[in-house]
Amino acid sequence: MPQLTVHKKSSNLWFRMVVPARLRAKIGKTEIKFSLGTANPSEAKIRHNAAQMEWGQRFLELDREAEFENLARAPQLVEQTLAVLSRDHRRDDTVLGAMKVLSFRLVTSWGRDFYDRSEAEYAFGGRPDEEYWSEPDVEIDIVPMSQRQKHVARVTAHERSPGKQGMGHRLAVLSLLKAQRWDLLEPEVMVVEAITGVTISKGTALYGAVAAAFLKALADHEFSTWTEGSMAAFRADFPVAALNVGQTLEPAQPIVAAVPVPTGRAATPLSKALEKWREMQQPAKQSDVEVSRAVDRFIEFFGDKAVGAITATDIFNYRDLVQKMPANLQLKKVHSANKTLKQVIEEVGPGIRRLTATSVKKDLGGLQAVLSVARSEQMITVNGNRCTDPTWTGSLVALFCYGSCERN
Repeated sequence: MPQLTVHKKSSNLWFRMVVPARLRAKIGKTEIKFSLGTANPSEAKIRHNAAQMEWGQRFLELDREAEFENLARAPQLVEQTLAVLSRDHRRDDTVLGAMKVLSFRLVTSWGRDFYDRSEAEYAFGGRPDEEYWSEPDVEIDIVPMSQRQKHVARVTAHERSPGKQGMGHRLAVLSLLKAQRWDLLEPEVMVVEAITGVTISKGTALYGAVAAAFLKALADHEFSTWTEGSMAAFRADFPVAALNVGQTLEPAQPIVAAVPVPTGRAATPLSKALEKWREMQQPAKQSDVEVSRAVDRFIEFFGDKAVGAITATDIFNYRDLVQKMPANLQLKKVHSANKTLKQVIEEVGPGIRRLTATSVKKDLGGLQAVLSVARSEQMITVNGNRCTDPTWTGSLVALFCYGSCERN
């Protein structure tokens, strides 16, 4: 956890923050430490909070960079996986097996009665045993009910011909690509994760990119047994162009849970958290002025929100607004002119002096000082080094507990 420390060769207080292990190669350090330029505890605390905010954001940015790098690697991860799976046999066999599994998963999700009625056993070479049907899968609805009988008939017709083997099961792959139902490929993504050693968490952009790349690799594979005639017959039966399979697929965005309505201590308004900060910190007059000003500005922009409802997005939006503010702008004068702070910011023309970067950092540091107290008072829930707040993805923890909290 970032902390104020002393240095035997300096009279000033120092900032220290451990660099997460995953980012040490990028940053080139195991720890961030520097003098805060003051021995005054109150002033040092504000500067410390600003530095913690700055480095927390930097860590977030580096994590995003790493994620984008992984997204670009998705096709490579899939190719590595298919290559490993094909070591002892032909790539045709690997791809056919993968497509058949997806095709079978799709058709069996439509139920036992449909499987028997459509004679799907001829498409898959048999029927599942009684135990398989004891725990039915959730129905996969990417093929309309009115088209399902025809879908199975197509699969059966294509898979019966050696020159078309794979074309039938490829229908399921193309349907999944069209629907972009990456969630249905969890077993396949787990295989990619196991073979490559790259962590791929469900619901992340990387998961979506790998799932899309896996389907694309299967759809693009041309079997050695295919002929021009069989390919032409397939295109006539199921036009690939209509599915836009060749287009660039956007990776699925991370799933972010909605922020629930705060209850209990998490429902404490930010203004009350400010009062608690004063009570606990007994700040010097100047520190009180700076911190109160930051809280008042936040409330002006977003209302007196419950601390448990304030998200990382709120903080970033607040920072962006403060950066646009004219220097020496007083909230009382804004209100006396019957305007809001946002209106004043929007009306600012070119050439007007704005807040300096140092002032913005100090403002954010003041806001974070209050939220740190809220966290210590369990208004923002943490437990040891693990964050128990269910909205971690979008919560303040992502900004203010960055180095010490893990995703649940």
